[in-house]
Amino acid sequence: REVVACVNSLRGERGLVYEARIELRVACGEELRTALEAREDYLKGETLSLSVQSPGEEGAPDGKEGKAGELAFSIDFSVAE
Repeated sequence: REVVACVNSLRGERGLVYEARIELRVACGEELRTALEAREDYLKGETLSLSVQSPGEEGAPDGKEGKAGELAFSIDFSVAE
C-alpha cells in the first residue's frame, strides 16, 4: 500500500491526468522487490502502470522516496506513449 500511495502522490505532484499510463521504476532491496513481484498485478492496476522495473538498490531514481514498514524504496516513472 505504501508504494501505491507514493506513486499516486507523485502522479499528483506531476499533474498527470487520471487516465495517464506510466512505466514505473521502483528502486528497493531484495525483500521488498520480492513482495512487489508477488503483487505486481495489484501494483500495476492501482497505479495505472504498464510495466514495473526494479533497478536494484543502487542508482535509485530521482522521483520520490518512501518506506514500506522499515523497508526503504524510491520510485520514479515516465509517461507511457
